[in-house]
Amino acid sequence: MRESLVEFDAVAYGARPHFRAGRWVVMSSILLLALVGCVTQRVNVPTAPATTEADTRNDQYATAPAFREAPRNESNNGALVKDLYVQFAQATVSGATDTTGNLVDTIWTRAYGTKPISGTTVPFLDIPGPTLVFRPGEWLQINLHNQLNRAIDSLLGSYEANIPPNSQDDIERHVPDEINIPHNADNTNLHVHGMHVDPKQDNVTLLILPEDDDPSNYTPALQRLIPDINQWWRWSYGYRVPADHLPGTHWYHAHKHGATSTHVENGMAGTLVVRPRDADDEIIPGLWKSGHDRLMVLQEIANYGVQQGDAIHVASQSSRSDTRTTDWPDITVNGVHQPELTLAPGQTERWRFVTAGANHRTSSYLWVGQLAAPENIPQALRDTLAKIETYEDASKYLALDPSCPRLPDKFEVEIRKFDGVARLVALDGITLSKGIDVTYQRPVLLGAGNRADLIVQPSADATGRFYVAKNFDTAPPQYVLAENANYGYLFEGEAGYWRYQVLTTLCGGTAVVNGTGTPYSDNFIPYTEYSNESADPYKLGTNLTGFKKWWPKSVELDGSASGVDTTSLVPLLRGKPDGNGVKVAPISPDFRFDTSAIGWTLSGGAGLVDAQVLLTVKLAGAAANDWSVPSNARLSTLSPTGSGSNFEHGIPAYVSSIDDADIKGRQVIVFDKSGIEFNYGKTRIKQFTLNGRQFDLDDNVGNAEASELIGKPVPPVIFDPFVAGDTLGTYSFNGGKNFTNRVVVDGEPAAFFANPGYYVPIKLVTSDTVNYYTYDYAMTPAPPDYETITGLPEPRVPMATTAEEWLLVNNSSTFHPFHIHINPLFLTEVGQLNHDEKWEIKKLRPTDPLGYVLNNWWDVVIIPPHGYVKFRTWMNIPNQRPVEPSDPYSEIVVEENANVFGSWVYHCHILRHEDRGMMMVVNVKPKPE
Repeated sequence: MRESLVEFDAVAYGARPHFRAGRWVVMSSILLLALVGCVTQRVNVPTAPATTEADTRNDQYATAPAFREAPRNESNNGALVKDLYVQFAQATVSGATDTTGNLVDTIWTRAYGTKPISGTTVPFLDIPGPTLVFRPGEWLQINLHNQLNRAIDSLLGSYEANIPPNSQDDIERHVPDEINIPHNADNTNLHVHGMHVDPKQDNVTLLILPEDDDPSNYTPALQRLIPDINQWWRWSYGYRVPADHLPGTHWYHAHKHGATSTHVENGMAGTLVVRPRDADDEIIPGLWKSGHDRLMVLQEIANYGVQQGDAIHVASQSSRSDTRTTDWPDITVNGVHQPELTLAPGQTERWRFVTAGANHRTSSYLWVGQLAAPENIPQALRDTLAKIETYEDASKYLALDPSCPRLPDKFEVEIRKFDGVARLVALDGITLSKGIDVTYQRPVLLGAGNRADLIVQPSADATGRFYVAKNFDTAPPQYVLAENANYGYLFEGEAGYWRYQVLTTLCGGTAVVNGTGTPYSDNFIPYTEYSNESADPYKLGTNLTGFKKWWPKSVELDGSASGVDTTSLVPLLRGKPDGNGVKVAPISPDFRFDTSAIGWTLSGGAGLVDAQVLLTVKLAGAAANDWSVPSNARLSTLSPTGSGSNFEHGIPAYVSSIDDADIKGRQVIVFDKSGIEFNYGKTRIKQFTLNGRQFDLDDNVGNAEASELIGKPVPPVIFDPFVAGDTLGTYSFNGGKNFTNRVVVDGEPAAFFANPGYYVPIKLVTSDTVNYYTYDYAMTPAPPDYETITGLPEPRVPMATTAEEWLLVNNSSTFHPFHIHINPLFLTEVGQLNHDEKWEIKKLRPTDPLGYVLNNWWDVVIIPPHGYVKFRTWMNIPNQRPVEPSDPYSEIVVEENANVFGSWVYHCHILRHEDRGMMMVVNVKPKPE
C-alpha cells in the first residue's frame, strides 16, 4: 500500500501538488483525455526517408554525431511530478544493426515516452528517458503508465507474434509465480537506483500490467503484486526525499523480475540528479546553470525488434556460442554511438557517468586520454581490410570464440597522457573526500549500475582531440581514421564500418603499443598489462579463468567420465568466522597441479566491441578561464568521509562511519552458477544461485529455514496453471557442472548442490591418454546446511538502526556486480585467489592503482571471479508517513533511521543473472528496545 500520492487540480495540472495518502486520485482532464485516446488503434507508420541506403550510411559515418543529452525536468516549488509512458515505438540509436548485419538508423524497442499514445500518433522515443532533477526534502512523483498494449499497438503484436513459441522472450503465457526465467516482458515497474528512500515506495515486486491485460489471467501469488486491481495499467510512485539526502547522481529503470534485463537492454532507463539544497554546496558552484555539468548515460541497447519494411525482425541474443554479435549497437552515450563534444581549451566540466547497463559489456575500466593512430599501416593488414565490404565478410573476425581467425598484423595505437585534469570526485552519488586523478594507468572501475562523476579540464594550450574510452585495446573512432590521408579511404562508408569493427573486436587487429618514453613513464604502456581486463576487473592477480587442465566433457553419477575438455579447475572459497568477523580461505588449500600445463586463453568476451572509445572531445576556440578544479579541502567539506565535513544536519545516518562496536550482525553470501537448467521449449536457460538457492519472494537473508530451502526439491515439470495438461517447461541438470537443490534422476530423487567442492572430494584420474583432476561424484555428498555453505553457525535476520558486515564470495569464473537497494555500502576489503607457487588469497591494497575503491561508499561493487568483497552497511529505514497519523491528507514527512520493519532486495546487476535467480530479499526487523 502506498503511503502518499498527489491530488491533482484539474485546472492547474502541473502546478505544485498538495499531498494526500490513499488510493489513486483523480487525474486532470488533460491526462484523462490522453488515456481515452490510448484505446484507439494505432495505424500510421512513418515511412523511410527518400535517400538511398548507401547515401544514409555514408552520411552517418562520414562525420561524428553530435553530443546530446536527454531533456532535463527540474523540480518547482518543492515538487517534481513526471509522467512516464512505457511504450513500444521507434527510437534512434546510431550503430545499430539487424540480425543479418545490416546497419539501421532506427530501432523498434520498449522505452519511456513522455506523451501517451493518442489516436494514430506514433511516438518517437528518446533513449535514455528524461532526466529528473530535484533536491533533498522535496517531493518526487513518477506516474508510470504501461502502454505495452497490443490492442492499441499493432506493431507490438506483430513483433511478439514473430517470437518463436517458448523462446526466452515469449510472453504469450503468464508464467506462474516469479519463476527464475525470462518471462512476462510486457509487465513492468520502477526502481530509483541509488536513492535512499522508503523501501515501501521503492517496491520492485509490483506488477504494472498492460491495460489490455486481465488480472484474472494471473495466479493468486501474482495478483497480490498488482498494486491497484482496478487500474492495473498505471501506478504512481511518490517519494518524499529525506531532508539530509546526499546530493549526487543516480538513475531509474524497470525492475520487473523475469524482464529486468530485457527492459534495461531495451533502453528503459533515465537519470536522477539530486542537487544540493544550497547552490553554494555544489562541488563547483555555478557549473550546473552554465551548461557545463553534463550527463553521460552509458547503455547497451539490445533485444529489440528492428523495422525492415513491413516486417519486424527479432534480434537474437549474443552468447559465447553466437558469432552474430552485431544485432545490438556498441555502447552508446545518451543514445548515440561515439558522439563528439566540442569544448574550449581550459574549459572546466563536470561529467556524470551513469552506467545504465544490464550486462557485462558496460562493466569496464573507464579512462580519459589521447590516442595516436599510425600514419601508415602494414600492407598485409591493409590488403585484408580492403577485402571486407559487408557484414558477411567481417563476421568471421567478429566471433567471441578464441578460434576465430586473426588478422595478419596489428593496427598499432598509442595511448598518450591527457593534456589536462581528469579527476574522479564522486562514486555512486556520494562525493569523495579526495579527488582521484584518472589516467590509463589508474582508470575508473565501473560495473553495470555504477555512477562516477569526473571534473575534466583540458589545459589552456591543449589542442586536437581527446577521448573517453572503456578498456584499452581500442582505436580512434571510424570517422577520425577516415581523415587520415594514407589510409582513410579504408574507413569510409558502410564497408569502413565493418573494417573498423574488425579492428576493434576481440579477434581483431588493434594493439595498444608502447610510447616513445621510457618504460612505465607517461608515454609507455606495455600492451600485455591490459590484455584481459574484462574477465578480471580488479586485476588483482592471475586470471583464474585462464587455468586449464584436462577435464571430462561429461561425468556420470557413478563418477565415470566420457571424453576430455579443457576447463578451468580452481579451488573454491568459503567463509570462516573467527573472533573478528568472517575470514575467507580456499576450501582445498593443499590442492596442487602441474603449473607447466597452464596456458592462457581468450576468455569471457563481453560483446562485439569489448574495448571502445565512448566519447570524442574536440578542442576548438579561444581558451576558457572560468572555474578552477576543486581542491581536496573543498571535497572534504562535502563528503561524508571527509575530515572537514560540513553538513547542515550533520552527516546523514545512512553514510555515517561504522565502528566495530556498531556491527550487530554478519552475513555471508555465496554467488555461483547452477547446474540446474530450465528447459523452455528448445531453449535451455541457465540458473544462478545465492547461498545455494534461487530468488523466491518469500525467502530472505537470515531466513531460519535456509537449510531446508537449500535442499528443497525443484519440481521437475512446471505446468501451465491455465491450460490443463500443458507444460511450460522442465528442469534438468548438467553432469560435471555445479548443481543446486534437488531434481529427479531416472525416476529417483537425487540431491545436487551448488559448489560440489564443498561436499565432494577431488580425485586424480589417470590412464595412458588422460591425466586430469575431477570431482569424485561416486561419493555420496552430505546434504549441506546453512553453516556448511556460509561458515556462520546460524541465520540471523538484520535489525533496523544497526550496522552489519557482509562477506560476498564469488565461486564462479565470471565477475558479479553486487547491488543493494536503499542503503549504500562501505567497502573495506577485496580479495581474489591467486596461484604462484601455491594457492593464496591476494588482497587489494590502498596503494594499488585501484586502491581507491576501498574505504569509500558504493551501491554497486564488482566481486572478482573466484574472489570476494567485504563491506559494512547500515540497516537504515527512512519511514515515509503522514505527519498527522489521524489525518491521511496531512503533509508527508520522513522519519529517518526508523526502528521499523523494512524490506528491499539485493542482486547481481548482470541482470540476466538476476532474472535467472541471483536475487534475494532483505527483511529487516525492529531492534528490541
